[in-house]
Amino acid sequence: NGASGGMQGMVDALGQYKMDPSQVFSRMQPGIRAQVIAQVQQKYPDYDPTTFGAKKAAATAFTSGPQGNSLRSFAVAGQHLDQLGQLVDALGNGNTQIINKIGNQISEQLGGTAPTNFNAAKDIVGKEVVKAIVAGGGGVAEREELSKQLSSAKSPAQLKGVIAQYQGLMGAQHDALLQQRRAAGLPDSTLPQYGGSGAG
Repeated sequence: NGASGGMQGMVDALGQYKMDPSQVFSRMQPGIRAQVIAQVQQKYPDYDPTTFGAKKAAATAFTSGPQGNSLRSFAVAGQHLDQLGQLVDALGNGNTQIINKIGNQISEQLGGTAPTNFNAAKDIVGKEVVKAIVAGGGGVAEREELSKQLSSAKSPAQLKGVIAQYQGLMGAQHDALLQQRRAAGLPDSTLPQYGGSGAG
């Protein structure tokens, strides 16, 4: 049964564009090749071996390449926005236990000192978010506008509004990247799990 398990693994690797079909098929006897092709086409009806190069390039771009880095940035920035929202609530309520807990989480993730006040928190997270949005296709004007909005937020309620706006911008860019990924024929099931609310 190990042989059929190995065959199934090969079928999946081919069907998910993880193996180069020209290399795999060149080493096979014609009878086995026909059997493998039939199984791949049965399990992956949209499989097209001629698109392997383009899909492999897209898969690389969306894992270790710039698109993958953008998706990762959105995931991380999304987590930090959630934490900033919780921190703003805790600062507003004077809940020092939550302030310390979230402040420590943010400082561990970003390698800085724990934010103990409103301004420190918005500065730390703001930089992370602006970096994610600009890397995802924003420009200098966007960066300046986002920084201005964040620094001019003087109350927790205003900051919550800016956080919601950031989340909307990041959500739109994240969705556009996912559409691009899907158009390249990469299924959502192969998306890396970056964790946090910004990842899915």
